[in-house]
Parts: sequence; structure tokens; C-alpha cells
Amino acid sequence: MEITVKILEILYYIAGIGLFIIGMKGLKQLTIGLQQVSIGLEQVSIAKQDIEIRSQREAALLAVNQSEIFSNELIPLWNNIYLMYKAKDIPIYKGPILNFDLNESEINSYLQTFAKTKKFKKEEYDDFIQNNILLANKLEAVSLYFVKGIADEQIVFESLSKSFQDMVKILYPIIVQLRQTNKNAFSNLIELFCIWGSRFEEKELLEQKEKISDELEKIVKKDSKPTIGSKVV
Repeated sequence: MEITVKILEILYYIAGIGLFIIGMKGLKQLTIGLQQVSIGLEQVSIAKQDIEIRSQREAALLAVNQSEIFSNELIPLWNNIYLMYKAKDIPIYKGPILNFDLNESEINSYLQTFAKTKKFKKEEYDDFIQNNILLANKLEAVSLYFVKGIADEQIVFESLSKSFQDMVKILYPIIVQLRQTNKNAFSNLIELFCIWGSRFEEKELLEQKEKISDELEKIVKKDSKPTIGSKVV
């Protein structure tokens, strides 16, 4: 009986050791598994960062590409159009830029004046109108890249936005007229015009604020007088 009990105790002890060894092996496997998961997550994070960097780089390159197109194609076309305005003494629209909608009294008035311009030969007039439409279409194509986030518009804001805004303002009546047959026409151009216009306004307001602060600071320094006892003799 005693022998049986001792045998059972030995077997229980051996079983305990076996369970301990199995448990340690399981813990080791679990630790290895967690390490592999951690490595996997780190690799996913690195891959995600790499994709973001590649995407940003691609957006920057496309922005530069669109800037080159703007300079090489749009600017020369714009110069020819602007020279024609001046040569033929065509009135340039200087009214407000509202909703790109024909239901604006100043637009209607301008278009009537424009239609009465008699200094064109028919061929010249047709070429002039076609060049205006071509420029508007090219501006729309460039705008699409920036509005859809394909190219980074902030990279080219300083270099392109002023020329872009000036072109759209002068083309405004023609764009409005073209939108009568398709209300969705030039939607990217309009959106980019609004984005850059708002940024221009913000920039101008901040510059005015800074200028006013500087002027106020100068006035305060000029008017301030030392208090009694502050001057040491």
C-alpha cells in the first residue's frame, strides 16, 4: 500500500514537472508569437509610412509638372489673349466675381458691350473667342489635379495663384456664358479659384493685422514717458 502511494506521489511529481515544461514551452511559443506580431505591426507601419512618403513625393512631382505646363502652355496663350484685348481696345471685365451665373446684371451689361466690339474681322473674332475657350479648358485641366488632391496645390500656391486668379477674373464672363449649356462645366476651376481666393484674403488680413500691430507698437513707444523716479541722475 505504501509502495503504491509513493509510486503515485512520484508519478504526480513527474506529471507536475511535465506540465511545467509544457507550460514553459507554450509560454515561449506565445512570446515568440507576440514578437512576430509586433514585428508584423512594425512592418505594416513602416510600409504605411513608405506609401505616404511615396504619395507625397508623387503629389509634389505632379505639382511641379503642372506648374511647368502652366508656364509653358498657359502663360504664352494668356499673353496673346491679353495683347489682343489691348490691341483691339476690348473692355476688360472688372465687376464682382459672384456665382459664375449669367443672372448677374453686370455680366449681362459687359457681354452686351463685348458683343458690340467692331474692331475685329470675323476670323480674328473667332480666333480670339476660341483662344479664350482654350485657355479656360486648360485652366480647368490644371485645376483638376489640385482640387482632386492628385497634385499638391500648396506647393505651387505662391508661384501660380496670382496669375491663375487674374486669368479667371478676365475670363469670368466667357466662363459664365459657357456654363449656360452645362452647369457643371469648369467646376474644378471654380473650386480652386475659391480655395486660393480665400487663402489670398486670409493672407492679406494677416498682413494688415501685422502692419497695424507694428504701427500701434511704434505709437505706444513714441507716446510712452518715463515715470517719476525712473530716471537716475
